[in-house]
Amino acid sequence: MLPFSNEDIQLWRGQLIDALQPEKFRSWLLRHGAGEIVGLAGGVCTCPLHCYLAEVLPWLDASVGKWQINTFFPFKLNESHHALQLYYFADFDKYPPVPQWVTLFVGDLDSQYGHDPVTASQALAVLDSIAQTVTVH
Repeated sequence: MLPFSNEDIQLWRGQLIDALQPEKFRSWLLRHGAGEIVGLAGGVCTCPLHCYLAEVLPWLDASVGKWQINTFFPFKLNESHHALQLYYFADFDKYPPVPQWVTLFVGDLDSQYGHDPVTASQALAVLDSIAQTVTVH
């Protein structure tokens, strides 16, 4: 038996969905200096979005990709934490989809910067560019 309830998991999932609001990510980027490195492009555990989630949801163990966000609730609670793995897939009906802005942001960031360090101003520029193609609200 796991040491937490389904209600706990639903609460954590709700906190993740709330954290994935683009305006919250934008605010986080704006709190950094324009030239400050906020992550590395091309890595599931180093991209700016992952760094943001790690800071605002420190209990969350997640990897961020263009099509999915793999999450483990809560962060390293016990050795069987893998049993708690929840997925956000763009094409899987059982769980909420990855927000479209996340897919576009990660894809554009990776294509523009490869595996290079990304500054806050670079990440904001990518976020602004995708706002032209998707409603970022």
